[in-house]
Amino acid sequence: MTPLRITAGTLALGAAALLGTATAASATPAPTAPSPADLAAAQQAATGQLPQIGRFFAAHGQGRQVAPAAAAAEHARLTAAPVPVYELDPAFVTGRAAAPGRLAYLASPAAASDGQTASVWSARVRGAWKVVNIASGTDEQKYARAAGAGSTAFHEPQIDAWYALRGSTVVPLNAPARTAGASLPLAAYQRLVHQRYADKLPGSSYARQGAAGGYGFTAPSAGGGLTGPPAGGLGGPSRPAAHDGGSGSWTLLAGAGGVGAAALTGGVLLARRRRVAS
Repeated sequence: MTPLRITAGTLALGAAALLGTATAASATPAPTAPSPADLAAAQQAATGQLPQIGRFFAAHGQGRQVAPAAAAAEHARLTAAPVPVYELDPAFVTGRAAAPGRLAYLASPAAASDGQTASVWSARVRGAWKVVNIASGTDEQKYARAAGAGSTAFHEPQIDAWYALRGSTVVPLNAPARTAGASLPLAAYQRLVHQRYADKLPGSSYARQGAAGGYGFTAPSAGGGLTGPPAGGLGGPSRPAAHDGGSGSWTLLAGAGGVGAAALTGGVLLARRRRVAS
């Protein structure tokens, strides 16, 4: 869903030792999963936005007005249960968390009568599950399937890389993820993302220089849900990226726009998905 070109640097041996120790603490680290109640509430929220989803399809993801009849003609419908979307955790980047991803949002796949597909993103905002974004395509479902049973798909949005966490091995699922090579031990992947992003987190000189606006991760609650508008995360201006072959994205809630958004590292943002306020 999001992109960027990264060059690798050298990680200090002391940091590498620290990261390796943090990873070794958990042989099979896994992010906090949403509860069945969270999944049901997210799907209910998405169902309540079917008219808006129809308008999204009628506008082909663009920020233009459409007639109600055109939106209704799309016969927007949800096609499956939502999947949890895990994105790279800043705490993992700095060695404070064992699992590489943390829950960012729940994605419900939707379809139109003309064959368009979309992903409806829901997050818990001020205690209630709300639809915060509609994005073209259904990458979330595709990569969750590709990860396979017993594995967790997670996303490194800064370069639009998707991986499967299989035990303590990180397996690339798409071309951006394969830039680091074949499968990596989790400790090696942690060193890699530390190398890429540790100096670009909020509060870093990179951010203070105005090169980064802060990456909008949304913190999971104790029950596994999302807690609302994003807190700080990896450095960079927030902007969602397109799914493969997608045409656009609509943000539905002001203040929740950083949920699942793309981040910037290295000073270049290559966004493929446009955000259009509804």
